[in-house]
Amino acid sequence: MTTHKSLPENPSLDYERKQAKALVRAVKADDAEAIARVRLQLPNSDPPISLRDAQLVIALEYGFAGWAKLKAAILQSSGRGLEVAYREACRAIDANEVETLKALITEFPDLLTVRQPEWPEVLLQQTTSYANFPGAENEDHYNRPQCAELLLDAGAVVDPRVYLRLIDTGAHKMLALFEIKGALPDNLRVVTALGDQQRVAACFEGAKLLDSARPSSQLLNAYDGVDADWPDPKQDYQIIADAFLYACRLAHREIAAALLQRCTALDADLARRIKSWEGSAAFIDFLIARAPAGSSHDFGSANSGGEPGMIWQRAVELRLQQALEEADVDAFREILQSAEFLLESRFLEAQVRILELAAYSENCREIIAVLLDSGAAVATAEPPESHAVSWAIEYGNTDYIPLLARIWPVPDDLPHAAGVGDMANVAKWFTGDGSPQFEPHRHNPFSNHFPNASVQDILDRALAWAVINREYGIADFLLEHGADINTRWSTHEPASILHECAFDSRLEQVKYLVAKGVDLTIRNHRHQSTAEGWARYGGQSEVAEFLAAAADGAD
Repeated sequence: MTTHKSLPENPSLDYERKQAKALVRAVKADDAEAIARVRLQLPNSDPPISLRDAQLVIALEYGFAGWAKLKAAILQSSGRGLEVAYREACRAIDANEVETLKALITEFPDLLTVRQPEWPEVLLQQTTSYANFPGAENEDHYNRPQCAELLLDAGAVVDPRVYLRLIDTGAHKMLALFEIKGALPDNLRVVTALGDQQRVAACFEGAKLLDSARPSSQLLNAYDGVDADWPDPKQDYQIIADAFLYACRLAHREIAAALLQRCTALDADLARRIKSWEGSAAFIDFLIARAPAGSSHDFGSANSGGEPGMIWQRAVELRLQQALEEADVDAFREILQSAEFLLESRFLEAQVRILELAAYSENCREIIAVLLDSGAAVATAEPPESHAVSWAIEYGNTDYIPLLARIWPVPDDLPHAAGVGDMANVAKWFTGDGSPQFEPHRHNPFSNHFPNASVQDILDRALAWAVINREYGIADFLLEHGADINTRWSTHEPASILHECAFDSRLEQVKYLVAKGVDLTIRNHRHQSTAEGWARYGGQSEVAEFLAAAADGAD
């Protein structure tokens, strides 16, 4: 019988990390005792060993199945049990492991109501889509209705962000589930999203529109005061226009037509512009066709303070986005010149949205230059918050950085340094013995979406950004300092760096990863597909054939 060590009374995760690094160094130095420890736990392992192997050895010595289990036990003992449970619950939802989730909320009932630091969304939010792809098939891929039903039945808090996300992503089935569970408020936006014409009409019964600075209660109901992070409605017009844009997003054509008629009655300029568009039907057709291009919480939001014009503003934005996606610089410039109002400071958020979309799109450097040179407020105003620089790096568009840096400096952290190829800046975040010396929360580019990042998470993101941007020297350095080449990191979908590069036809990067020994058999959670499968799905035949040959050679 194998005897395991017991954790000390006050275990330290940092101490165990240092012990793992020390074990790597000892094995490399041919220390007989260290090699014997490794062979006892990992009989098939030959020196030298990776940091990942060393961590596994230490975990096994304590009787845990892996490093993650050891880490959870240490954090649990230090009073961070709920935090660990939250992360485990997120992983269970992602993998659609309903029974695991049920066990977690039974043991930690506070999971139903807790909000994470720096990330106010509740656990129920994790069951909703994080991708903006339309269609029933994508809804099934990106949402977790069984987990949502379990949480709702258990009394989980339904933050407004939860149902807003369902509306934003056009998740019809999930909306129906939430409606059955009584988890949706009864306001114009929600009943529009549900496609309920009778309830939409009922919102206007007896309403005295625009008689005061506050919205009519028939339209507002539960709308006001509960929608955190949503513009505070000042007029009925804003509420109706907002609902109209959502009717288009969810392709409720008849409801959209009725709401647009109300909007044009309140906005003569909009009526005139739509007439020049060949009429309301053609205008609605365009918005429905382009609805998926609208990013979350933006398609129906108004940053014009509820003034007439927000619908036309959104139509112009979508036309600009279409030109951007087609890399049509001339069309982009022409649309911008015909809608100079969008360059004003009151439309700063719209300008930022366009730049962020350009940041992760191909062949958009000249389009970014056109917008910045057009006199847009974003180029001269106090820089608003934005992920444009991070997204440019994450999607391999570092040639956009000099332009974007005119507004947003490159953040001084490990992932950004790795992505732009700043080796000196990368090295400064490690001690002389190779240990990371940074606080994870200060190096997390997307803390609002990926809270509580660990040191390992930051190392892995830095590795991914280095590989995607062909900074192989930095990638080598990070691998030597604990980054995991088989991390389930990805820009959208929990999968490996190899999946991402394969889908985007980055053959050079794929070859680097394969040469470094990446696991070719990793499957992503939602589609259960290998990187080769992703390449074939994306039409990247050359990458797919290379990966198939590499897999055959590994057998």
